[in-house]
Amino acid sequence: NPPLMFCDEATSGLDSFMAYSVIQSLKALVQKGRTIICTIHQPPSEVFELFDEVFLLAEGRVAFSGPIPDALEFFKSNGHPSPVNYNPADHFILTLAIVPGKEKDCKAKVKDICDVYEASQPYLQMKEEIKTGSAQVSQSFVENTLNNTSRYGASLLQQVKSVFWRSWITSIRDPLIVRIKFVQTIFFSVILGLIYLKTDDEYSQEDIMNINGAIFVIITNLSFTNIFSVLNVFPLEIPIFLREYGSGLYGVGVYYLSKTLVEIPFLILIPVIFMSILYWMSGLVHDANSFLTATGIAVLIGNTAASFGYLVSAAVPSVTAALAIAPALMIPFLLFGGFFLNNGSTPDYLIWLKYLSWFSYGNEMLVVNQWEDVKNINCTSSTQCIPDGNSVIKNLSFDKDNFYLDLGLLFALFLGFRLISFITLYARARRSSS
Repeated sequence: NPPLMFCDEATSGLDSFMAYSVIQSLKALVQKGRTIICTIHQPPSEVFELFDEVFLLAEGRVAFSGPIPDALEFFKSNGHPSPVNYNPADHFILTLAIVPGKEKDCKAKVKDICDVYEASQPYLQMKEEIKTGSAQVSQSFVENTLNNTSRYGASLLQQVKSVFWRSWITSIRDPLIVRIKFVQTIFFSVILGLIYLKTDDEYSQEDIMNINGAIFVIITNLSFTNIFSVLNVFPLEIPIFLREYGSGLYGVGVYYLSKTLVEIPFLILIPVIFMSILYWMSGLVHDANSFLTATGIAVLIGNTAASFGYLVSAAVPSVTAALAIAPALMIPFLLFGGFFLNNGSTPDYLIWLKYLSWFSYGNEMLVVNQWEDVKNINCTSSTQCIPDGNSVIKNLSFDKDNFYLDLGLLFALFLGFRLISFITLYARARRSSS
């Protein structure tokens, strides 16, 4: 219910009947108490009669402002009367137009009309009203700024409620997309389960590589799925957020909190479904506690990866840039995850990359969770064999005593990525509004 409306050529491209209907509707809104400012393109006389006042510009100056009958009288008194039964709008336009070949005479005529109007009492009164009104608005703005501690019109609770509801509707607006996410998760977990399929409880030497490969595939799949789901959406929403933040609709914290809360169900359900299928098919240790532990780790990995996606998205200007930068940043984390490079072989000058890699923490925890209680691994060859699960852990330069340390550091990465992405988004919002 805006009190003031601007309509830019609302009748352009319409026939006379539709143009009349549009302006008639605007007139009805005016009669309900609104103020409507409308630019109009060659209005028929029937349409022009619906307007209360006219504001005429010529050569960058005001030629007239006021009621239409006063405009007709003003032009008549200055030697430019409107012909009988002639559309006043056409008369004003032709009088103020700069005709090709007669530019000098036309500009002189326009100058005379504008000079006369600017010397008139209505113009001087209007200038005084504008000056007085501007001073009152400035004083009111300062008083409101000093008296109000918040720049927002709505309360914090109302902001959270409204933004959360819109974010939720946006997430589930297309049921097909939501179904595709879950179907895709089930499909890939079944495919990977068939690739790493193992139905018995005993482990052989060949199973060591297969199991460790399945573990790292779990981490990689959850990471890429959650990161790219953020990269393809969040950068598109940021311009809308910046515009609405600049308008004082809600704060950065409200927006970020709402986005986080809306995504929690998806960031939990998808890893749970993925692990519930792949875990049992790929022959990971058949134990309920180990399964629940692995699923919890998978959920934390997925959330950490999504947080990294938010960090990248908040720092870049577009989806294209996000999709170009994120994989380049992820590759080092992937390489230092303990699968492609032994955990004990990390160069000292790149050790910091391993400490920032959720692949490394997740891989060590899942490997320990898998092999810690495996007491025997069958060996059918005469070559040196790995006898048990603890030997597998040591062979990868992992340490089962690091489990809770890895859990804490992975959670710290999750919080760190979220905090940095929030600070980055806040800085962009402040810079945009200023």
